[in-house]
Amino acid sequence: MKQLSDLAGLRDRAVRVARAAEIPLDKPELSVMLVTRLLAKAIEADEDGFRADLQSFNQWLASDWCSKESPRNRFVYCFEQYIGNTLEDFLARAAIGLLLHVHASSVEQLQTEGCPDESLAAYLSTYSTLNERIYTIIADSALFERGYRGRGPLLYLFSLCRSLDFDLVEFVELRLSCLEFALKIDDDNE
Repeated sequence: MKQLSDLAGLRDRAVRVARAAEIPLDKPELSVMLVTRLLAKAIEADEDGFRADLQSFNQWLASDWCSKESPRNRFVYCFEQYIGNTLEDFLARAAIGLLLHVHASSVEQLQTEGCPDESLAAYLSTYSTLNERIYTIIADSALFERGYRGRGPLLYLFSLCRSLDFDLVEFVELRLSCLEFALKIDDDNE
């Protein structure tokens, strides 16, 4: 798994993408609603068996399957085929939603203290279903506090992914890259 060495950089990148897409950053309550919806979609994706296939994604991305396609189009196509709308993708999107509204000082504290938290990941692993683990995140992490700006939900989400044995940072980076490419494609079509 990747080291979470630049969480502040990941947050800054998420904010840049959100601004480019004209997503309002002054309404954290909307972000909480979106995050909750994405967590529900993650549960559905898990129940339906929709998991990301990073190996196929990387193989197809590296292959010369269509020399006429631009690297941007190839990336977006491969992302949608092998990663989009999977458990990992929905959790990455939820993490991006949380990153958009967390204070910079909280990001630094998460990085200093260690994120994901191994003991929290072990605790979440004691629950047998993803539904129970996500309910615990919502119930225990103060996700619904008005004006959420804390690090709790983000710590829980990264720890949840550790308990599921995948690297959330990698999927957040892939989703942000896909959004960046999509924004560039939209710019080209104007």
